[in-house]
Amino acid sequence: MKAIVMENYDPEFSRLVQPDDVVVAGANFGTGSSREQAATALLAAGVRLVVCESASETFKRNAVNNGLLVLESPRLVQWLRKRFQSPDAAPTIVSGLDAHVGLVAGKIQLTDSSGTSVYDGDLPRIGKAAQEIIVAGGLENWVRARMAAQ
Repeated sequence: MKAIVMENYDPEFSRLVQPDDVVVAGANFGTGSSREQAATALLAAGVRLVVCESASETFKRNAVNNGLLVLESPRLVQWLRKRFQSPDAAPTIVSGLDAHVGLVAGKIQLTDSSGTSVYDGDLPRIGKAAQEIIVAGGLENWVRARMAAQ
């Protein structure tokens, strides 16, 4: 799945994405992706977090059920768009920034290669049930662990 992840968007994406990368996307991310493979392909590529301007509710549910966290942060997406936008920009941009995500606090900080903070912002907080499912690596693992505990 990693070899074909996001290839309809950018044929180079699978070559550029690295394990533990955070994918940042625009509006309506995942729209038209009613199958779980849209989320599991990103997971197969090592992506554990997608931050987007907005996302399909169906995609978000499939993502959580498979252990992929999808958070909406229009402010962050707009900031990155201003920073990296150019007429000849490739569809996929490797920013070189490090993301420090505090899910409990609902915060994200981006730092440059020297460790200097270049962005501080808020992220939506996720509910306890979704947290447990993400930590378990998906709904199936969460159910399996609960059944084993009984």
